[in-house]
Amino acid sequence: MRRRPFGQKLPSPPTFEESRNDRQRVRAAGLDPNHWYIAAKASGFKPGEVRQIRFWGRNVALFRRADGTFAAIEDRCAHRGLALSAGCVDGDKLVCAYHGWGYDSSGCVAKIPHETFGHDTLNFRVEHFAVRERYGFVWVFFGDPEKAATTDLPALPELDGPRPWPHSVIEYRLHAHHSMVNDNVSDYTHEYLHRKLRPFQDPHLLGVDSEGDKVVVRYRTKIGAGKAMELFIRRTDLATGTITLTYDYPYNRSDADGFIKHFICPLPEDERTTRIFVIVMYKGFRVPFTRESWLPRRVAGAMVAAATPLVVKPVFDEDAVAVQLEQEAWEDHWDAPIAELNPQVKAFQDLTIRKWASYLASAGPVRATRGAARS
Repeated sequence: MRRRPFGQKLPSPPTFEESRNDRQRVRAAGLDPNHWYIAAKASGFKPGEVRQIRFWGRNVALFRRADGTFAAIEDRCAHRGLALSAGCVDGDKLVCAYHGWGYDSSGCVAKIPHETFGHDTLNFRVEHFAVRERYGFVWVFFGDPEKAATTDLPALPELDGPRPWPHSVIEYRLHAHHSMVNDNVSDYTHEYLHRKLRPFQDPHLLGVDSEGDKVVVRYRTKIGAGKAMELFIRRTDLATGTITLTYDYPYNRSDADGFIKHFICPLPEDERTTRIFVIVMYKGFRVPFTRESWLPRRVAGAMVAAATPLVVKPVFDEDAVAVQLEQEAWEDHWDAPIAELNPQVKAFQDLTIRKWASYLASAGPVRATRGAARS
């Protein structure tokens, strides 16, 4: 192994096209925009509000019209290029802060409040993106709008119907590449990181299966081994001690005996920043210190809300620190060999690389560009 002289700094990590091995390729890969991505929670997003959303180096203005429906257009005024997210919502239009140009949900300039000097204002437009609202989230399709109509939202049957499972939502903006989040959620050998909170214990890999755009990983492990979780989980409901992790590209899911499940939707802002939305779902909770008494669904929901910052979020906080430190290490040592032992990590990475290469090939030379400028 060669020794790097002290004081010598590496250049920025290579692009996907420049990469020499799969480790470099996966850390430069984006995510295919032709899927639905969670951009925001619907609650708290008021009518008349606009927010800037970033997907792989491109800014999108997401706004809520006066009637409560959502729209998303390119965050750029066709006139002088100002960010439309710096403007305001007027009824069903997003209005630029500079000259007052108003854009409808299709990205067309529908109103110019000043003299147009004989020009047809309908000729001016910016890109628009398909938007849907479901499960309490705003989903944006950042790819081809025509494909949005034939692409299903990811199914979360636990949240459908009049009696959804008690659940919590945790949101992070991580200074780390999305593939590092993937590595983390697939690799239960990082039990040591959670040695105090013990969300899982004594993991043993049972199998890794890849088929199409999915990788399924199965572990035998004790879920919710911490003392706080033992108060609310009836151990017989996790009798098999098996958890299934699925990389359902581009999402991550887990299923612990059909009793505790999670869903993770990434939103890759660029090569070193990822927002993630984590939904943790529980079939039910027992009354603490009892064996068979179950909390009513409404009470269980309140219990989840109260327990999440005390029991669940601290676990994900530890993961967040780890992947962000990994990002720092990657930028300092991206040319160094890595001693990776886990077959599931490679399987997840192979799928990410394959899907990004396929997208670049279909997108053509104009859109197949680096997601974020080097700093």
